Amino acid sequence: EVVEIGSFKGLSSCWLAMGLMMGKVSGKAFAIDHFRGSPEHQPGQKFVDKDIAASGSTRAIFDATLSSKGLTGHVEAIPMASVEAAEEWRRRGARPIRLVFIDGDHSYEASAQDFALWSEFVTPGGYVAFHDVNAWEGVTRFVGELVAAKGVFKPMFAVDSIRVFQRSMA
Repeated sequence: EVVEIGSFKGLSSCWLAMGLMMGKVSGKAFAIDHFRGSPEHQPGQKFVDKDIAASGSTRAIFDATLSSKGLTGHVEAIPMASVEAAEEWRRRGARPIRLVFIDGDHSYEASAQDFALWSEFVTPGGYVAFHDVNAWEGVTRFVGELVAAKGVFKPMFAVDSIRVFQRSMA
């Protein structure tokens, strides 16, 4: 399984689903988002989103994006906050995850919480990727600490603002 934390309008969800399909890998992409946007998207903030300001949600756009790419059956939206979704994932048997893509609230606290909640489900050899490193202070600081910790997750590579870590096989 592939889990995305923070799907916004569905573009990265499409990339994740297409990656599964192109790799001929079984499983589905799970898009976890409350669809109300991150703090920076709210009215009055620097990066206000017109769709959130107008309707309070990006869910209709998310659904339309998946539909326009023919990927509706390959992505399952889980319309709840990351904390609630992790509790539900555990309650339903805690299926192992090959990749967690963290791109929700970019604050330090939320980045740390998303990692803590979801990394436990990542299979040995599986991956955790963070988006918007060096673009947002909070996620950048957390990723720096994760690198310095030299723990179970080893930094593997970076592409633009994405940083990828792999869980050790042991």
